[in-house]
Amino acid sequence: AMDDEAGGGFGRSTKSRVAEEQQKKPSHMLDLENLAFDKGSHYMANAKCQLPAGSFRVQKKGYEEVHVKPFKAPDLSSDDLLPISKLPSWCE
Repeated sequence: AMDDEAGGGFGRSTKSRVAEEQQKKPSHMLDLENLAFDKGSHYMANAKCQLPAGSFRVQKKGYEEVHVKPFKAPDLSSDDLLPISKLPSWCE
């Protein structure tokens, strides 16, 4: 009978296979079951969501559409802008 210590099995000893498996294992384990939400992918952390003015929701079968108006950029004056040469070198 061939024993694993003498190189039986698939040509590797039991000790070398155990050492190899220990190297593959991560240094820490995460309990994914503990991190999973009870409601799965249907979980929403905030029950109420305040939408910007002019936004609206449309309920469809199986999903909800949320329509939000595009963001309007604030008005800038020439005093708000700086030439690139005035910025630090790491910004250029």
